[in-house]
Amino acid sequence: MKITIKDIAKKCDVSIGTVSKILNEKYKYDNIKISQETIARVKKVAKEMNYEPNYAGRLLSTGKTNTIGIYIPKSREKNFHFGHYYSSIIDSIEKSAVKSGYDILLINYDSYIHKFSSRRIDGLIIIEQWEMDDELGTLVQEGWPFVIINNLLEEPYNLHAVNIDNNYAMHEIVKYFKNNNHQNLAFIEELIPVPQREHKLRFKYFVYHLQAEGLPVYQDLFLISEKGNFTPRIEEENYDQLSGYYGMEYLLDKFQGQFTGVFCANDLIALGALNYLYESGIKVPNEMSIIGFDDLDFSKSLVHGLTTVRQPFAKLGQEAFLLLTKIMKGQTNSANSIVRIKPELIIRNTVSQLEPVFKQ
Repeated sequence: MKITIKDIAKKCDVSIGTVSKILNEKYKYDNIKISQETIARVKKVAKEMNYEPNYAGRLLSTGKTNTIGIYIPKSREKNFHFGHYYSSIIDSIEKSAVKSGYDILLINYDSYIHKFSSRRIDGLIIIEQWEMDDELGTLVQEGWPFVIINNLLEEPYNLHAVNIDNNYAMHEIVKYFKNNNHQNLAFIEELIPVPQREHKLRFKYFVYHLQAEGLPVYQDLFLISEKGNFTPRIEEENYDQLSGYYGMEYLLDKFQGQFTGVFCANDLIALGALNYLYESGIKVPNEMSIIGFDDLDFSKSLVHGLTTVRQPFAKLGQEAFLLLTKIMKGQTNSANSIVRIKPELIIRNTVSQLEPVFKQ
C-alpha cells in the first residue's frame, strides 16, 4: 500500500500541512516556524515508512518540480562522447542535487525552453556555451534561471557562470617553466578547423604571461589552427592525440634545438606529443619538457607522470548547482554572478630543471 503524507502525519501526531511543508522544505523559505525536533522526526518516519513523494501533487501544490536540467551544447555534434570532463561534472551536479532533494534531467535533443515552459524543470545548468543562439537568447529574455559552466560567450553576454580561471592557470604554467630556467617555449592546441574556444583563451593568456615574465615570444613555435603553418594528418577520431603527435613532429622537424618546453592545451594533446617523443628516442624531461591541462586519469599513470593543470571538475559542478539554487530562490542581486575557480598545477616528472642562462 502506498504511503501518503496523511500516514506520516498520523504517526508523528502533527498536521498534514506540517508534513507537507517539511517534506517539500517550504519551511526553509516561507519563514514557517517548525521545531528542529519535529522536522527531524517527520523526515525519519518518512524514511522508515519508505515514503515516495507524489511529484504531480508536489507540482500542483508548490509549482515546483524539484528537477534541474543539464544541457551540453556539444552533445548534438557528430562523434560526441562524454569523456572524463563531462561525466565528472554531471556526477558532481547529481550528488549535490540529491543532497538537496532535487532530481536531474539530462537534455540532449529536446528544447530546454520547452522543458521550462512545460514545467519539467525548475532550473538549468549548461556545460560550455560557445555561441549565443536563438534558444539561449529566449532563455535570457524570458528570465528562466540558469547557470553556464565555463561560459565562453564573448562580451556583452556576462551571464551567471562558474568558470575555470584560465588566466591564473597560464600564470602558474609560465612561472613554473621560468623557475626551471626554460626560456623558449612552444604551444600546441587542437589542430582542427574549429578548436575549443577555451584553448584560445589559454593561448591568449599563455602569450600574455610569457611577455609579463620577460620571456621571448616566438610565433613560429605556436601551433594554432588559424595560422595554417602546416597541415597535419588529423582524422575525426583521436584528433587531440594526433594534434599532439603531428604537432610535435612538425616542431622538432623545423625547430629542433630552438625550444626546450611545450605547453599542450589539454592532456590528450600532451599524450600524443609524448608518444612522438618516445618513438623518436627523445628523452622526457631530459631533452624535452611537457605540461598538459586537465589532469585526466591517465596523466599520473604515464611512465614519467605528466605535469599538468588539474581542473576541479567536482568543484565546478558543486558551485554551479549552488549558484543555480540561489538564483531560483531569488538570493542573487546581480544579473551576472561569475564564480571563478582557480585550478591547481600538479607537478610530476615531465619538466626538467635547466642550468640558468646567466650564472650569478
